[in-house]
Amino acid sequence: MSHIRISRYIYIDSTVILIGFLGFCTGNLSRLLILYGAVLLHELAHLVACIFAGEKPEELRFMPYGVNLRIGYVENPVHAMIIAFAGPAASLAISWISGIFGGENMWFFRISNIAVFTLNVFPALPLDGGVFVKNLLTYKLGYVRAYRISLELTRLTSAVFAVFGTIFFILSKYNISLLVISGFLMYNLNRERKQLIFLKQMIYTKSFDYSSKSVKIRHRAVKSGIPANSLTDYFGYNFICHFFVYDKDMNLLGTLEQGEIVDSIIAYGSDVTVGDLIRRNK
Repeated sequence: MSHIRISRYIYIDSTVILIGFLGFCTGNLSRLLILYGAVLLHELAHLVACIFAGEKPEELRFMPYGVNLRIGYVENPVHAMIIAFAGPAASLAISWISGIFGGENMWFFRISNIAVFTLNVFPALPLDGGVFVKNLLTYKLGYVRAYRISLELTRLTSAVFAVFGTIFFILSKYNISLLVISGFLMYNLNRERKQLIFLKQMIYTKSFDYSSKSVKIRHRAVKSGIPANSLTDYFGYNFICHFFVYDKDMNLLGTLEQGEIVDSIIAYGSDVTVGDLIRRNK
């Protein structure tokens, strides 16, 4: 999709110009600008939170479906939750403030902010609610397991939108808005799966930051026959995993450290079992 570069960090997709022209021809340009304004304020709240958290924004892009702030990978889950929370919080606050004022345009501006808030609190990626839930789960379950649960929540949310979208399509005489949201979430699942692969690559290259003076250690008991690759699902932010390996009779065979597991997978392949690693390392 072609785009127009406004500055180093701001882009407008060419289809936005076409949508604006159609809005002008149909007499809906003012409402279109109000809707884009509501989404822009939502994204600017993300931008402020991103700068506050010390993270690096990449670009602000005006898209046919709204405005999108692209941010580099945020490793710290707390930072990611702060950034995700800022958008819906701003939309809700703006809708409350705009309710003080009268006028048809202000009423539509308020409704637009409520709609932006409502959509983004659903626990589906890449919506703010999904990002918040994923990073909240990361603390308890680790990077990979949290991401997989988030993908399932996204799939479920998309299915719910599809069901209610079909009903709404019939009752409203062909309003496809909910069906479009469902399609967008399903389409985005493929991108999120690629992000999961990227996450695995970061684990294998030990790209996560454990440079703080002290980190927590989490202990877990595992059976010797499971693939060593599956243990990486438990790796998470600001803690290191320590695994106790037992045979089928529950006899302790040995222990494996997080870095040792990654090095062994790279050396022996992803199919090696944790029991094999214990025997190879003796």
